[in-house]
Amino acid sequence: MFFDGGIHSREWIAPATVIYMLDQLLSQYGKDNAITKVVDALDFYILPLFNVDGYAYTWSKDRMWRKTRSTQKGHICVGVDPNRNWDYQWDGAGTSNDPCTDTYEP
Repeated sequence: MFFDGGIHSREWIAPATVIYMLDQLLSQYGKDNAITKVVDALDFYILPLFNVDGYAYTWSKDRMWRKTRSTQKGHICVGVDPNRNWDYQWDGAGTSNDPCTDTYEP
């Protein structure tokens, strides 16, 4: 089971939600039969804050920043949309080839 939060840096509630879910798994283990069975049966990978650099930027510079803070060679605009950078359905609906947009994926 893979839990991740904070892919889009401006979605501050997502990391807190993942941490809450982890807390529930840990605190209810051995108390709640369903949770105990799930924890015993699965491997968990938990990444509460996926987009660390973008998240930090929303606290210090631009509250509505969405992308990473990576630089792209040959472009003056910063960041890519990490939610759009997976092999599955690459460059699909909602993406942009413009590095200055929120939904840019190279």
